[in-house]
Amino acid sequence: MPKPFADRIQRNIRRLVRRRALTMEAVALDSGLSRAYFFDILMGRRSPGLGSLAKIASALDTDVTELLRP
Repeated sequence: MPKPFADRIQRNIRRLVRRRALTMEAVALDSGLSRAYFFDILMGRRSPGLGSLAKIASALDTDVTELLRP
């Protein structure tokens, strides 16, 4: 995944977590992803697939398009 695209996803996840007053760990747990995998996505060490993005979006009570927003 191109770096600017990955940065956008990371930034949007963080923004939505803050807006909903959640913790990163709660989102990881609610998404069904391992904590390590979720944090690797946030740190840019892993590129999430569409299925993982859908799980994260669901945990954040939003749509995948919100994670991809510029």
